[in-house]
Amino acid sequence: MLIIMDAVVKFTSQSQGRDRIFRATQYACALSIYLLRNNTDRKDLVAKLKSLESNISAGRKCEYKMINY
Repeated sequence: MLIIMDAVVKFTSQSQGRDRIFRATQYACALSIYLLRNNTDRKDLVAKLKSLESNISAGRKCEYKMINY
């Protein structure tokens, strides 16, 4: 368990690793939105996922600009 945690910490300590995690999360949100878009019972969830996807996208752009500044 400790070996896995060390690998996760090492991976997320690098900006490329964090970006990959955020990108995967952003794509998971986009996929969930696509799959749930026609489900009327899940309108609130879709709205929250859209907001999360948007915020992750903005955060990734901000971090990218800071790194390349």
